[in-house]
Formats: sequence, structure tokens, C-alpha cells
Amino acid sequence: MKVTLIGRPSRELTYLAKQLYKDEYLQKVITFRYLDVNDFHETLKIFLRLKKGNDINKLTKKVLSIYILNSLLRKLSFPLLKQKSIEFADHTCDKYFSFIASNNLPLDSDVYHGWANYSLSSFKKISKKNQNGVKILEMYCVYPKFEIETYEKYLDKNQFVLPSKGRIKTIDEEFRIADAIIVPSEFVKKGLPTNITNVYVIPFGTDCTKFFPKNKSKDFYDKDELIVLFVGSIGYRKGFHLLYDAIKRLRENGKKVKFKVAGSVENIYSSRFKEIANNIEYLGRIPHDKLNDVYNSAHLFALPSYLEGSPLVTYESLAAGLPVIVTEGMQPLIEEGKNGFFTKMNDVNDIFDKINWIYENRNWLIEASHNARKSALENTWEVRYTRLINLYENLLMKKKGNL
Repeated sequence: MKVTLIGRPSRELTYLAKQLYKDEYLQKVITFRYLDVNDFHETLKIFLRLKKGNDINKLTKKVLSIYILNSLLRKLSFPLLKQKSIEFADHTCDKYFSFIASNNLPLDSDVYHGWANYSLSSFKKISKKNQNGVKILEMYCVYPKFEIETYEKYLDKNQFVLPSKGRIKTIDEEFRIADAIIVPSEFVKKGLPTNITNVYVIPFGTDCTKFFPKNKSKDFYDKDELIVLFVGSIGYRKGFHLLYDAIKRLRENGKKVKFKVAGSVENIYSSRFKEIANNIEYLGRIPHDKLNDVYNSAHLFALPSYLEGSPLVTYESLAAGLPVIVTEGMQPLIEEGKNGFFTKMNDVNDIFDKINWIYENRNWLIEASHNARKSALENTWEVRYTRLINLYENLLMKKKGNL
């Protein structure tokens, strides 16, 4: 079996590519950059051959120009489009990448696993040139129309940027052509058009060797102060304002709660963040390889987002033994009351109640921490890989049976 991957350089793509390469299934990866390299200077060294890259990069087509193009488009369009310049630049670059990818596509792969909004040109080409090839669409995020409905229902117009009509059209066409659609959570699935039936829920995973619980004494859980952690983009989409308001109310009710925050502040939220910064412990943006210590410094992780595919930070938190509060349906690994809690969409009262219950029941944290780690160990990247390979093989058999 030969597999080609097409899409953004995400952790789910990177781990999948590594496993496919190891098992000699990988034919090609088409993405934005060298896998496992996030630093510009390291990228430049590999590009100029001053440093040897990962062997997998020999099978990787890197469309590095997309970063320059995106930055340029944002700057040039901002005076006219303001916040909409981000969506304009992103979608333009996505179309550019899709075109480049289709021109670098092997035509004899058995499976083409493409990420939503990046794969249309490739899928069209494969439909014409390789009718035996299975086309799988990774719908890692919510459907744009569902995104618009959610934003307009819960947020003010100055708190979000709408996805473009072009993005919706692209994804609709990818749905029509794909043989199967993978989603990471029921939350993504329920937001898809009702006529989409070839959907498979396969959760993301995590690296339990990088994220793990460190020894904590009972005294850590018996502290007067409950430590709540938020990791992610700080803005309205992630429900940061809801979490802040819930913690503020807890404090007003005499509860000692420390609010630790890691991540970048979105421009759209920057003025509000300056007003409340003194009431939180802001850690700034933390390198990914340093996050395990951050997770281990807290009692509880909370992310009451409006829109998520299935946030990877929640998988990492669970792996580090940190119970999670997250919006209903966004995290398939959560077992209500065992390793965390679901919270209702846009409901400060529910967030308040869940954190307050944990505050009053500290002993629950010890057992929940064990359950969190267990759930992560049962859903690693390797487990996800096995599920994907099984899906690939089943779809190939189905395709051959129809020919």
C-alpha cells in the first residue's frame, strides 16, 4: 500500500507521516515545511543544506513560499480589509498550496489522505488520473457554515472573523469528491451538512512519552488555592472570556483560585486582555517541549471553546494527568465525572458550577488524574495510526469491489 499525504504541517500529519514512513507505506508528503521543524533558522539551515534534515524530508514536498506569500498578503490587505485580511490571506494561500500540491502529486498511490481546504485540486486530478486511488478528507476543524452559525448566535460581530464563501465552496467540493471523511469528534460530525454520510470519527492522539504526570504529593491537591490552567489562543473563539468570568465569580464567592494562562493574545482581544492581565498569571507563549511542566503545575485544565475540531491541548493535558473541562462533544476521551467534565456552550454558570464542585471535592482530583492518564494511554498517536490503517485497507477493499 502506497499513501500520499496532502495538507497543513500539523502534529496529526507529522505523526502519521512518521508511522507510514516507518512501515514503508509513505510515498509522499506535500505540506508547507520540513516535518518536525518549527524554527525559521532551522528551516533555513536545512534548505541551504547546512544541516541534515529528517530522512522523511526526502519524501516531502515543502511549499515554503506559502509563509512569505501569507505574510505579504496580510500586510498589503490590512489597510483595506482590517481583521478580514487574515482570512483573505489564509484562503488565498490555501488555494495556492492546493494548486502546487496537485502539480507534485504521484499518480500511482493507493491512498490520498488530504486535509480539508488543501486537497481540492489534488482530489480532482486523482479522480481523473487514478480511479483506483482512495481519497480521504481529514476534516480537522468545524464546517465553515456551522462556524458562522455559532459565531452569529453567541458572539458580537466585532469578536470574530467569518470564513470566506470561497472556503465554504472549496470544502463542499472536497466533500463531494472524497470517498471518506474523517473527523476527530462528534462535535465536528454534528456540524456537517446532513447529506454527508461517509463520515468516520477517529480521535486525535498524543505522545505520552512527552506528556506525563510528575510525582505530586497529596499536599499538592490539598492546597487552599485551586490552580486552573488555560493553554491556547487567548480570544473569544476559545471561550477565554467565559472562563475568566467564571473564575472571577468564584473569587467573589470567597474561593481561592489561581488562573494560569499560556498562549498568544489575539489582536481582536488585546485591549480587553490588558484590562484583566493583573488578575491572572500570564505565562506567555510556551514552547511545545516545555508544556509538560506547565500542565503539571495545575490542578485542572479548562477550555470552554465555541469552536474546535478536538483541541490537542486537551489530549496533552490528559496525558499529563490533568483533568479537563471542555465544551460538550469536543473531546472524545472525556468520561463525565471520571477524568473531567463537559460544559454547555456559552454557559458561564455551568463553568462556574463545575469548577466550584471540583474546588469543594479535592479528593476527586487524585482519582481523576489517574483516569486522565489512562485515557490518554489508550488513545496515543500509535492507536490512531492503527485505526487509520484499518480504514485505509477497508476503503481499498470496498473500492476494488466496486470496480
